[in-house]
Amino acid sequence: MGSSTGVRTVAAAAAVLLLAAGCESGGSRAPEGSSAPAAAASAPAASAPDPAPSPEPVPYGRTLAGLVDPVGRALERAAAARSTGALDGRLDDARRAASDAARGLDAAVPPADAAQPHRDLAAALDRLAGDIDAVRSGMGAGRYCTASAALAGLGASAGLRALPGPLRRLADAGYRTSYRPPRTGPVRDRRRATGSYVRSGSRTGRGSLTIENGGGRDAVVSLARGGRTVHSVYVRRGSTFKVRGVRDGTYAVYFTSGRDWDGSARRFTRDCGFSRFDDTMRFATVTTATQIRWTTWRLTLQPVAGGNARTTGLDARSFPTP
Repeated sequence: MGSSTGVRTVAAAAAVLLLAAGCESGGSRAPEGSSAPAAAASAPAASAPDPAPSPEPVPYGRTLAGLVDPVGRALERAAAARSTGALDGRLDDARRAASDAARGLDAAVPPADAAQPHRDLAAALDRLAGDIDAVRSGMGAGRYCTASAALAGLGASAGLRALPGPLRRLADAGYRTSYRPPRTGPVRDRRRATGSYVRSGSRTGRGSLTIENGGGRDAVVSLARGGRTVHSVYVRRGSTFKVRGVRDGTYAVYFTSGRDWDGSARRFTRDCGFSRFDDTMRFATVTTATQIRWTTWRLTLQPVAGGNARTTGLDARSFPTP
């Protein structure tokens, strides 16, 4: 279109110049009745640019899914962790996703039919981020001693339990996400009977060890030689048990206490502690012509006035497996 208009404009201008030249050279008049060419061609009108299209607002459902779905994926990855080390990093990812989702929802404008569950969901996500921080802190402080216990604690948290409700109401209104609650497992409180041997070595000696657990948590006491556990016995809080048949030798004494004994992992999963008695225990049998003497020990797992046994706290990595 632009090039054709230019040609017509040039032709009109040429006609005007030729007419003027004829008048100057011969002075003749144009024949009567003839029509003179137009004096000039009009310039083409400039067309106004098309207005830029306004960006369409992102549909609410897409906004919702874009914020919530990453939270579900991060929680699923956390639920698959098998060690506290792996779980810690994945929980941090989930915390960031929950916090980002809460802020994003606060900034979004929901449709009228989604306003209340939208607000409830933002509050639940904000609470979840704080609950995840609390679980991670509990792992560092020994409140959660295994990945399964930490996940169970997360599953029982108010923030995680508050998510399905508003998500269900939003789905009923037509706004769906791919979120599914992670499989965190239940909070458990497994215990063994007092006197149950977690590890039972040869008990053909004459020595004995009486264990009195006056503390507030169940305990497992171990006798070890050469860095390896020989005997480990479970003693509930407030109970006493006597290990018989300890063979002669010098033993290091370890004990772990806590809640929820995991028999497969051979450790408490919550509120766990690990200690070693500073002094060893020596068991000896002496036979004379008239008698046989052997060693007996008594051990109390609580601070006792006048007690003479000191302990040193250990971390789980330096504690021998019961």
